[in-house]
Amino acid sequence: MRRIGRGTRLAILAQVGLTVALALVAVVGVNWLAGRPGIRQRFDLTEKGRNTLATATLGVLGRLEREVAVDVFWRGEEFPLTQVAPEAMRRIFELLQLMTVDSPDRVRVTNFAGKPRAEIEARLRELKITGYENCLVVSAGERREVLRFRGELVQFDLGSARSPQGSVVPPTIRAFPAEERIVQAILAVTTAESSKVLFTTGQGEPALDDAGETGLGRLVAALRDEALEAVAWEFEKDPTLPLDCVAIAVLAPEAPFAQRQLETILKHVDAGGGLVVAPAWDSTAMERSDVPELLAHYGIEARRGLVLEPYPDALGQAAYGDARLNSELVVYPPQMTEHPITRPFREAGRSLRAPRVHPVRVIPGRQPQAGTSMPLLTANPTLYPWIDLPPHDWQPRVGVEEIGERIGVCVVSQFVPDRPDGAGPATAGPLEEKPEVRIFALGGADAFTNAYADHDIDFARNAFNWVASREYRVSISPRDPDQRRLPLGQGDVLAGIRRVAVWWLPGLCLLLGASTAVARRRGGPRSTSEASA
Repeated sequence: MRRIGRGTRLAILAQVGLTVALALVAVVGVNWLAGRPGIRQRFDLTEKGRNTLATATLGVLGRLEREVAVDVFWRGEEFPLTQVAPEAMRRIFELLQLMTVDSPDRVRVTNFAGKPRAEIEARLRELKITGYENCLVVSAGERREVLRFRGELVQFDLGSARSPQGSVVPPTIRAFPAEERIVQAILAVTTAESSKVLFTTGQGEPALDDAGETGLGRLVAALRDEALEAVAWEFEKDPTLPLDCVAIAVLAPEAPFAQRQLETILKHVDAGGGLVVAPAWDSTAMERSDVPELLAHYGIEARRGLVLEPYPDALGQAAYGDARLNSELVVYPPQMTEHPITRPFREAGRSLRAPRVHPVRVIPGRQPQAGTSMPLLTANPTLYPWIDLPPHDWQPRVGVEEIGERIGVCVVSQFVPDRPDGAGPATAGPLEEKPEVRIFALGGADAFTNAYADHDIDFARNAFNWVASREYRVSISPRDPDQRRLPLGQGDVLAGIRRVAVWWLPGLCLLLGASTAVARRRGGPRSTSEASA
């Protein structure tokens, strides 16, 4: 038997050692490369994308210019939330972990649960907070926002719990808006002073401080949460625009502006300012105002009449003749153009309400030279909508009114304005920012009022953020939305339900009964007496 020499053994040992060393280097190198932000790729294989942050969240994190600290103070909830509250807290920690992964140099999360009381008290003194409960504190420098666990980050349904001995229906998580609340807090502590949105007044517009159904109080509160200050603009008292004005809102005026005011609005927009326009629902009032002229200046047309569509009656049939139901359009994701304003609604499958709206469209041949205008919302063509001309009878008049077309009710326009000398779009040097005009034109102002805030406030918030060139702040859809409602106005859903309930199920029962009767006549199971014989 041939003996292996010492040199051979050393060579084998060196080869094995080199292989192990190269394997370790490969493992370390792959892990190092996987941690590089420009190279790292992450894949979310969960069914509902729970390990992926919303697009708006990623936009906010990507724009952070200073470190944000998130301190978690958690000590548990009492009965009846002793079981479901830790699950909600775990989901919040997962959300915060995703934020630190996507922005490791800008978001720092510290969990004070279980830490010594002295350490907790020291941090509370730094944050200038006296006392604490289950909450998150988002801070940057001297600015901070406190988010309560119960109510702000998580909303619970307490079920029918009665005592610690048992409950009929256990508590559940009803809503989980934690991601949106945390992002809003990050923006609040990192954004400078709020910008102003000027709302024209004096021409019959709805009041900003009105808490009634026709007022704009809830819109004002929503804009305040977005660091946008809604200001009533009384031109006669102060004709100049403040330097921090990012947009002008013209909502439901019923009379024309003074010529100087209209010129001021046009000058603001042509300089790159934002504009939100929604006319009054009455066609006469709209035409009496300057809304048609203002929109036509930018290639957008607001037309006479109201866009109506049939509503499903109790039997699922198309019904007409109701001023409220026919004029309250429901816009579903298929009728929404892909855009930063509508993206959260399309992703979550949410609908919008467009009550008492005029048809709005881009004037043919009037596309901006350096930009684009496009319809954002349209009526559902499968329902055969129509433009009901005044005097309104809430019935489609064949041969007189446009019926069944793809009718637009909202237009957005984004472009670089022309230079004052009329020599084409404005240009800028390599280190300068070009002025950009953003216009949002909705066919009616009712969607902004308090009456529709429960359904449309996120849409209004998104519209103003986009017009102010802050589309990264658009609303974030809650995670794991629990869709329990049937879209009865979408297509023939209600008619389909009626067919199943009135025809298919009874028909199936009749068929089963008939087949059973036939089977028995042909000699089904014999009776007991026949079997014994």
